[in-house]
Amino acid sequence: MNETRHNKIGIIIVHYGDSRLITDLLSSINKSFTNGCFIYVIDNSLSNDVRQIVHGSKFKRKALYIEPHGNLGWAKGANLGARIALKDNCTMLCFLTSDTVIKSKNFFLELIKPFSSGSVGITLPIVVYYNDPSIVWMSGGRFYRLLMLARLLNNNKHISDSKMKLSPDFGGLCMIRADLFEKIKGWNENYFLYYEDVDFGFKVKKFRKDIILVPKSIIAHKVSTPSFRQKETPLNPKNSYFYSRGSLLFIKENLEGLTKYIAIFSQVFIQMPMFVLAMMRQLNFRALVSYFRGFLSGLLILVK
Repeated sequence: MNETRHNKIGIIIVHYGDSRLITDLLSSINKSFTNGCFIYVIDNSLSNDVRQIVHGSKFKRKALYIEPHGNLGWAKGANLGARIALKDNCTMLCFLTSDTVIKSKNFFLELIKPFSSGSVGITLPIVVYYNDPSIVWMSGGRFYRLLMLARLLNNNKHISDSKMKLSPDFGGLCMIRADLFEKIKGWNENYFLYYEDVDFGFKVKKFRKDIILVPKSIIAHKVSTPSFRQKETPLNPKNSYFYSRGSLLFIKENLEGLTKYIAIFSQVFIQMPMFVLAMMRQLNFRALVSYFRGFLSGLLILVK
């Protein structure tokens, strides 16, 4: 327990959607609670219900409700909470979304343990499906720059059959030292949805820090279902827009030289045709139009 006593953990929760989500997450944090934890809830949904839940919870002396001006998205919302946590002298920052529920008793303690090695940049939990916690949603992700392809590690595998000695490239739900977070200047606020976690991982690795998977820290993702047990859900036009835009923004922010041009080629001649075919199969023309709008927006950023 010494690791926890010597660290003040800022738990930064970015909320959007149903206010009931935050109740279950706070309750699960209570079961995995440690004395050095302080909770910051950034309410992108601007809901009075969320405010009342946070203020009325047993964490009211340690949980802070933060109301932004409108929906900030993940990056700006996470940075807003982090800035307040840093002012409160938190030495560790743990980023969570409200559509998750902690499943392991020593969740935070296990995430902190690997930091005894100075080479560790961020630690990631195993994320399972809420309605089927024996199946992994992701255990970090691998990103292939040339193809501009992201792959969720151990996705849809039984947790007992999953490979845990992995070196992920990214993961949005994570623990990071406050000093490293400040060095990389936090989450990139140019993103709204998608690619901000990949960008974050690349920044961490630029400082020659490792991204470590922590098998004993388990958290459930509440709004997802194993792909082999669900029907294909049409992509939201808003998500489609930011997915397309984010890919080109990532190229602009992180790649250069020949790698940059190969990635652009892959985006245009591999990713785009694949997406068009998928949307045509779904007859999801609204998402398709939004995708091209996002691509144009990203292209304008890329050529600046």
